[in-house]
Parts: sequence; C-alpha cells; structure tokens
Amino acid sequence: MRNIILIVVDTLRADHLGCYGYQRPTSPFLDSLAKKSLVLDACYSTSNFTAPAFTSLFTATYLSRPDIVNFYSQAHVSPVKTVLDANSVCAEGVVSFRFFKNLLARIWGELEAVTETRSFNYSKDLPRAISDGAIEWLEKNGKKKPFCLFLHYDGPHIPYRLPDEYAGLFDTVDANDVDPGIRDSFFPQHLERWDGSGSGQKSPIPHLKKLINDINTRRRRVDEKSRNWIVDKYDASIKYTDDMISRVYEALQRLGMLDDTIVAILSDHGEEFWDHGFFGHGDANVYDEVIRTVGIIHDPSEPLAKRTDLPISHVQILPSLLCLAGAAEIPEQIAALDLQTAVARRAAGGPPEPVFSIGTFKSVVRLDNLKWIHTRLGRHHSLLKRLKSRLRLLWIGKLKDELYDLATDPGERVNLAKQRQRIRPLAALLEQHLEESDKAKLLSKPLPEQDAEEREKIEKELRNLGYM
Repeated sequence: MRNIILIVVDTLRADHLGCYGYQRPTSPFLDSLAKKSLVLDACYSTSNFTAPAFTSLFTATYLSRPDIVNFYSQAHVSPVKTVLDANSVCAEGVVSFRFFKNLLARIWGELEAVTETRSFNYSKDLPRAISDGAIEWLEKNGKKKPFCLFLHYDGPHIPYRLPDEYAGLFDTVDANDVDPGIRDSFFPQHLERWDGSGSGQKSPIPHLKKLINDINTRRRRVDEKSRNWIVDKYDASIKYTDDMISRVYEALQRLGMLDDTIVAILSDHGEEFWDHGFFGHGDANVYDEVIRTVGIIHDPSEPLAKRTDLPISHVQILPSLLCLAGAAEIPEQIAALDLQTAVARRAAGGPPEPVFSIGTFKSVVRLDNLKWIHTRLGRHHSLLKRLKSRLRLLWIGKLKDELYDLATDPGERVNLAKQRQRIRPLAALLEQHLEESDKAKLLSKPLPEQDAEEREKIEKELRNLGYM
C-alpha cells in the first residue's frame, strides 16, 4: 500500500484558487499541482461548519444532526479506521489546535497540535508551524510505511493573521479607508497573540462573534471598501497557506517519498462574502460558496490533469484515497464510496447519485444539477428552540425553501421552489437519507476527564468562532 497525505485547509473557497478560475495569483503551488492531478469541480462538504464536516470526513459517514457534534463529542466507530488498522497504517497528523485531538481521538492516531495552549493562539506563524511539524514528522517517521498523515491549516479562517511580508500582498483598499471596527477585529495585526492570553487584555473572541452576528442580522452595515479589504486579507491568507503547503511537497521530493505518496488537498467548507447577503459560514449559509470545497487528488503514478464535474461528497474522499493507495481488506461499504467507481458508473449511463450537506438550520440535497435547500428545524429540538430558530430565519430572510438549477444558475440566484414537481424526488431522497443517517451510531459521550469549568470556557470560544 502507498502512503497518503491528507491536507485540509479550513474555510477555503474553491473559487478563490486559480485552478478553479480565480484571477488573483493566490495559489501558484496548488495550481501547478492541479495540472498533474484529479480536480473535483463539484466536491461537497457534509456540513457548513468544521466539527461535523471533519467527523463525516474521517468516518466516511453522514451525520443527520450536526448540531450535536462538537470538539468534545467523539466518533467512536469508523469504517475508515477499520481499514487503516487492517493495513497497519501509521495514521498520524499535525493540526492547528488541540481540539482536533479530542474530536479524532478514537478514530485516528497521534495528532501533534502546534499551539502550545488550549486556547485560540492565532499566531502569525500558524501555517508555517504546521509545515514545520509536517516536515519534521516526515524526516523522523517517513519510513513507517505505509503512513497516512493528516495536516490541518487554519490560515483563511478569521481573524486573518499574517507575517508582514504577506499582510498587504493583495491590498486594493487603504487601511485608513476601512471601518476601524472591522479592520481591528478581522485583522488584528497589532496583537502578538490574538487570544488575549498572557497580555492582560480581554479575549477579542466574543466581540468578533457579536460583530459577525450584527453584520448578518443587518444591525451593522459594512461598506464596499471594507468588504473588498476583507477579501484582500482572505486572499493573502490563501497565498501564505499555499506557500507553506508547497514546502511539504518539496520535502517529499527531497526525502524521496513523492513517487510513493498520494497527496490530497481539501477544505472543510468555504466562506461567504456577501454573495447572498451574508458573511461567514455555519448558521443558515449553505450556498455553494460555503459547502462546495476544494478537491485536488495527486497520484504520482498518473501525472495527467483530469477533472470531473460529478458531484462528490466528503464521505467518499478517504475511501477513494484508500482504494487508490492499494489498501487491502476494504469492506463493501467503503469500496462502494470510491469516487473513481462512481465516475465509471455515471459514464456507463448509470443514474445520478445524490450528495447531502446538513447544517444546523438547513439541509441540502444535490442530484445532478438540481440543488434543494430545505429549512429543517429538528424535531429533536425543544419547542422553544425551534421557535427561536424560526424567528431568526424569518428575521434574516432565510425561512423559505430554495431550489436551484446549477446548470443554468451556478450563482444560485433564481429560486425555483414553486416548481414542486421537481422538489418531490429530492424531498424523498432527503427524508430517506436522514432516516438512514439517524441509524449511524457514531457519537460517544464527552471525555469525562475534562475539567468542567475549562471545558465550558473553551466551548464558548469554539461556538463564538463557528467551530460548534
């Protein structure tokens, strides 16, 4: 079996990379890699925020209730882990925050967190630290074959924290023309540590959360210059991350491991920049700018550029990588998710296969080019919570269902929800999917040894940043 490196970049929109048509030079390395890789043009996350998206990615299993998944709710069953163990794979990783060690504790191997505390230390060198850790791991452990190394980069997630040489890379707006409240919250370049620890100052996390909520509930207006400036910083963060990922690839070459290693690049979700009137991810944001992700798979044995516009779900990614790497003893439920098999089925005239994405308030099913967004206020919730959720969606104008034909309307502008006959088969698929997902008993109780007071504090920070 060959090696696998799975790189996940947090909050990275596919359409902000050159290989997906973006005009800015944000991703020269990934663009060059895409020219000798399989590029997934319709790769979908299973949710619109991190914890459930990662849980589905690493278990190859959909979740019906992403709201109950957080960094203290662990999956304890994973078909992927079964295959890894059967093939004696060294599955380890280097991640940005220690919270991932909790989330993946029972379904993955040892994870090194590059942050020294349990808090959100968004240092300016976080992506660099991930690559440093990855290169050190490869130098020490690269002979532990086969291996599956997971790397998590958080660069494009707010707040944007950049080394000085990247800070103004794509600036089109003078910082003095930007709303000071936006500028200092989204890009706190003046702080050495963004989490506030050790500086005597209050953590800026609650303020940033409130600011984003005010923006999305129309209490805070963001002018055009400030919006453009935010995108400038986001793009600079992508370029910084792209450069750091290239260092890992260069290390594979230097160490003579490249020919025997499959490299996959994903994002867990994207980010909205007022495409549909909102900023960020999570909440009710389930348009393609949020749930469509990067998907690049480099197989050194097939160095030719390939693309597929077949809708692919994140639950298919690790099964596909394991099949591609030549893993043995792959159970039928994993083999059935292999994307090359799915592409072959479709090319042979098989019917389109649905992909699903489930958020806290909205559920999405895409079948071929039709995408249905269904408002789903879970029956598991209390009546009061459902009422509050309904009022919030009503306030922000997102209570109604939506239907889009992505073949003619890729920007999701023309709502076809009045065409009920087109929705019926999608509704049936979604209902069946949710029933089947409810039966997947993946989650265990939170870790009992966590200090309650500390856990409450950390969960508040996670929730404020959209990680829960």
